Formats: sequence, structure tokens, C-alpha cells
Amino acid sequence: MLHACENFGIAPEHLLMVGDSRNDILAAKNAGSVSCGVMFGYGRMEELIRQPETTPDFTVHHFIDIYQTIKKNNE
Repeated sequence: MLHACENFGIAPEHLLMVGDSRNDILAAKNAGSVSCGVMFGYGRMEELIRQPETTPDFTVHHFIDIYQTIKKNNE
């Protein structure tokens, strides 16, 4: 993730990681990025949100919810 930030010229805190696995959430946290857990992926997000170290910053049930959540938080 840090490599992607470097290549795109953005700060890690401006990168959103969307994922459904422990590795996705941990990668975002370790990079200092925002994490979004999807409830519809192959991973078991229901289990991940029970553990503080793998709880994403927010979760969504549909892709459109990502946009709506970001828009709402920036108003």
C-alpha cells in the first residue's frame, strides 16, 4: 500500500483500502490508511469486527455505501 501511495503521490491517510479479509484490514492499519470492510466478500467480516486489531474503520453491505459513507463524513 505504501508503494502504491508513493507511485500515485498521495499520503497513506488519503488512501482507502476496501477488503474482506484480515490481511486487507491489517495492511490498511499498518500503512496508516482508512479501511473499509465489505460484508459481502469471501472473508468473514462478522468475525473480524469482533477483534479490535481487525476492526475496519467502517463496513458496508453494498459498494454504493462506500461513496455514501465518505460523502456523509466529508459534509
